[in-house]
Amino acid sequence: MSEERKSRKELRQAAQRTSGKRKSKKTSGRRRLLQWGILAVALAVFIFSGIQLLNISGEYEEADKEYQELEQLAPLPQEEEAGPEDRQVDFAALAQKNSEIVGWIYIPDSKVDYPMVKGTDNSYYVSHTFEKKANGAGAIFLDWKNKGDFSDRNTVIYGHHMKNGSMFAALVEYKDPDYFNAHRTIYLYTPQGVYTATVFSAYVDVATGPQTTISFQDDAAFLSFVETMRNQSITKTDTPIGAEDRIITLSTCTYEYDDARFIVQAVLHPVKTTGE
Repeated sequence: MSEERKSRKELRQAAQRTSGKRKSKKTSGRRRLLQWGILAVALAVFIFSGIQLLNISGEYEEADKEYQELEQLAPLPQEEEAGPEDRQVDFAALAQKNSEIVGWIYIPDSKVDYPMVKGTDNSYYVSHTFEKKANGAGAIFLDWKNKGDFSDRNTVIYGHHMKNGSMFAALVEYKDPDYFNAHRTIYLYTPQGVYTATVFSAYVDVATGPQTTISFQDDAAFLSFVETMRNQSITKTDTPIGAEDRIITLSTCTYEYDDARFIVQAVLHPVKTTGE
């Protein structure tokens, strides 16, 4: 009887070992399947990300090519005695490419050198270039509520902060006081004439902050607005601004917090009118 029990015990143990091996094989097989599944997902994500990067890189190149070609219609003067204010912009030729052209903006010693447009909303040119091609680089554009001739007391101008340094990416350099002081002159060319704009404020604010205010109840309200903007500046200035002056507000994305924008504001000074 003892031998019989021993034999049964050995059979049970053998059966358990066999069952264990089967379970081990099943577990091992499932583990391998899971590993292959994770690898397949990771590979798919890698391929998708690579395609996205190629698409973005292609968009950058297409936008850069377009804007470089447009610069041929607004060449900087080569004569030693000539300055940026003497630049001749062919607005007739630019209007043939896009009738919504309103001007050209240039900040020396930066990549900011672009035509400006004004659409019927603030969305279209976020994803379309000057020549109205779908592209993430977008265009430099005025707030749709502004007049296109820079006659408003505050004209708001938007542009993307591109990772390749194009469009309005250079604006964030104004965080540095040394850069701020070395790049205080902005040039605006319009069909009506040429302006310089002296930077008086640069700071971070939300996209819908007071800097987007375009019209003011009276002179006092405008001057109060100017002082508020001046006091927000990272670098302080005492640039004179009067009730009769007009300013521009340049806005681009920055990443200090959600919906943050980097703002550069400058007061306009007419240099010459068309025909001079």
